[in-house]
Amino acid sequence: MELEAIDYNPVREVSKKNGVKLLRNVLTLEERAVIDNYLREHDKAFWVFTHIFFQSGARLTELMKVRLDDVNIAKQTFKVIVIKGRSKKEVLKPIKNVALPFWIEAIKNAAPGQYIFSEGLIPGDEPIRTDQVTKRWSRHIKKKLKIKGDFYSLKHSNLDETAALLSLADASAMASHTSVNVTRKFYAVGEQERQNERLKNLDNTLS
Repeated sequence: MELEAIDYNPVREVSKKNGVKLLRNVLTLEERAVIDNYLREHDKAFWVFTHIFFQSGARLTELMKVRLDDVNIAKQTFKVIVIKGRSKKEVLKPIKNVALPFWIEAIKNAAPGQYIFSEGLIPGDEPIRTDQVTKRWSRHIKKKLKIKGDFYSLKHSNLDETAALLSLADASAMASHTSVNVTRKFYAVGEQERQNERLKNLDNTLS
């Protein structure tokens, strides 16, 4: 659930063993540039989808369910169904200015009622599983480019940058998290370092 790989956790009530939480491995700017250039040249549909996912703050399962009718280009919003545990709710998410051209490209051949990202990550009548995306990432990025970061590292990078440029609360809102603690704990990987820097620069003295 923490990595958003599944919608429902059947062992929710089972207590967890104590362990060490490792630091999240995120993509470097150089790696992101290599990925961007490669996908733009070799897989345009995946390139468009990757940019949309990176900028959206949404989960893969949410984006897979987005239909043409859920997207409002004029208002720069799209609607998703957010599932948290046993509850479901509609959420209106913003389309950032930088992501707008990619959304326009993604929906240009979509018919009313169609999913935006169907087979081949192009509009179609049937939704696809999220593992279609992670398999593409493994094939194109991990194997061909020898980059170790997984697809969700894009989301971690974007939310961490949002927290740094705006605030942790804004990053949490972008991801539709119920608490900033979730964003801080699992996504804003640089927040601890930024907090340490703020604390180091405090000049309060004993006297």
